[in-house]
Amino acid sequence: MVVAGTLVAIAVVTQTGCMSLFANLAHAVGADKIPAEYEGLREQKVAVVTLTDASPYSEDRSARTLTEMVTEILNREVKEIDLVRSERVDDWRDRHGWDETDFLAIGEGVEATRVVAIEITGLRMHEGPNLYRGHADVLVEVLNVESGETEFRKQLDDFTFPKNAAQDSGSVSESKFRRLYLSVLSRQIARLFHPFDMSEDFAIDGKLARF
Repeated sequence: MVVAGTLVAIAVVTQTGCMSLFANLAHAVGADKIPAEYEGLREQKVAVVTLTDASPYSEDRSARTLTEMVTEILNREVKEIDLVRSERVDDWRDRHGWDETDFLAIGEGVEATRVVAIEITGLRMHEGPNLYRGHADVLVEVLNVESGETEFRKQLDDFTFPKNAAQDSGSVSESKFRRLYLSVLSRQIARLFHPFDMSEDFAIDGKLARF
């Protein structure tokens, strides 16, 4: 009986070791990642354009910041992508008027083949007079500039951060909290177009503790 128990124990340890090795190998090659919802940005010239409620009137800092963040992630995570610099998009809108909100016209103007169009409505950082909690409704689309067709569409209703509890406004400035919120939102948007590790979501509110 002792021998049999020992053999079972060895088998369990061996099997556990194999599973651990398999998990490590899967992680190394990316086999454990959640696939992108849309993979059509590869080998395309892509312009990321963000519009908020304030965008038709002037350059909106939140829109610009989010565009830069999403562009940076896509440049790092999507292979063989050719990204239009955000400054070029801003320059085009400077010359044609900030009330120009036609994503296809912007894409054609900067010679892109695809536009990642991000529309943000109801963006707010406060939840009560002394608390920060970001909220926004977000629509993400991929537009084919040549055909004019929408190839991908994703609605993120009431994207909220932090999810579990609001942040005391006395512990961080509004500008820093806004940047943190946009950073989290940019990752959520960019991962629609590249594989990602689901474990990244488990401690997302922990970003506040490290901020």
